[in-house]
Amino acid sequence: MAYCEQTDLVNRVGSTELARLTNDTAGSSSIDSTVVNSLIQRADATINAKCKQVYNTPLEKVLTGTIVSSTTTLTGTSTLFTTELEIGDPLKNRATGEIRLVASLTSATSATTSVAFTTLSGATLYRIPQIIFTVSVDLACFFAMQRRFSSMEMPADWVRVYDRIMGTPQKKGILDQIADMELDLGLTVASKEATITAPDATVAFTDSDSVWSEF
Repeated sequence: MAYCEQTDLVNRVGSTELARLTNDTAGSSSIDSTVVNSLIQRADATINAKCKQVYNTPLEKVLTGTIVSSTTTLTGTSTLFTTELEIGDPLKNRATGEIRLVASLTSATSATTSVAFTTLSGATLYRIPQIIFTVSVDLACFFAMQRRFSSMEMPADWVRVYDRIMGTPQKKGILDQIADMELDLGLTVASKEATITAPDATVAFTDSDSVWSEF
C-alpha cells in the first residue's frame, strides 16, 4: 500500500536533493529507493493512524467497472469516469503499485493520464484522494529532511509544511480535520481536498540550509 511513488518525491524536491537526502554516501547522485520506500511507508502509516478512527484504511476508493489502457488513454467498461474522477486525481493500479494522475476526462468510459501505466489490462483502478496524495508526498519529503537535519536546523518552510499537516497546539492540522469529519453527514475525504495546496517551487536544499530557507 502506498499513496505516492518515488517519482512524486522527485517532482517535489528534485532528483539531486532526494539523492542527497536518502543516500548516506557523500557526493552520491543515486537515490536510495529502499530509503524512499521506507519514508513513504512511514508517511502513509502516519496518515492512516490519524484517519483510521473514522475511515477504513487505506484511503483508496475502487473505481466502478474495469479499465484497459493504450499509452496514456484509459478505456473503461461500465465505468463512471466523469462522476468518479476529477482532473489531477491520482489513480493506482493495485497490481503493480503504479500511480498516475488523471490528465483529461472525455466521457464516462474514456480518460487519459499524464504518464502511461506500464501495464493495465482489464484492471480495476483505485482513486487516491488528492489531499491524501499531497500529504503523503509532503510527509515523506519531511521525513527525508529529518535524516539530514536536527530539529533545530530543520528548514523553516518544511516545519510549516509539517505543522500544516499534523497541526499545532493552536490549530488543527489537515489530518485532524479529515479525521473529525462525520460520515453520516455524507462527507468524504474529498471534501477537504481544497484546504491544502503544495507550493509550486521546490525547497533549495544544501547541507548548510538555514532555518530561513523559503519556497
